[in-house]
Amino acid sequence: MGRLPRYSGLYFDDFATESAWIREQAALRLPPCKAVTTLILRGEYRPHPDARGPEASAPGLICLLNGIKAGEIHPSSPGPFEMQLSLPRDAADRDGNQVGQRNPRSAADAGDGQRLGEELNQ
Repeated sequence: MGRLPRYSGLYFDDFATESAWIREQAALRLPPCKAVTTLILRGEYRPHPDARGPEASAPGLICLLNGIKAGEIHPSSPGPFEMQLSLPRDAADRDGNQVGQRNPRSAADAGDGQRLGEELNQ
């Protein structure tokens, strides 16, 4: 029987009910995926009409795969984006993979990625 993904740091609200948003960091633990070599992360930078100050500017996104930086994106204008993340060769042998995301403007960016997803590993 397959296991469901688990997550932390993803938030849902009425602004865009079909999606979630990330503040400083988020983590997604995926179940084992045999024969999968690439993950595709699709998102959209959609500014909130009530955002002011630093929250109104375009965010950045750093993605870690099992604690190792796998990609980074800095949308310059509103709209969709896509990031391809290559899985390491041993990923299929793992008991699942963890995708971490964080805002490069946040204080959490100073770490090495191990704090991303501590909640999922407990």
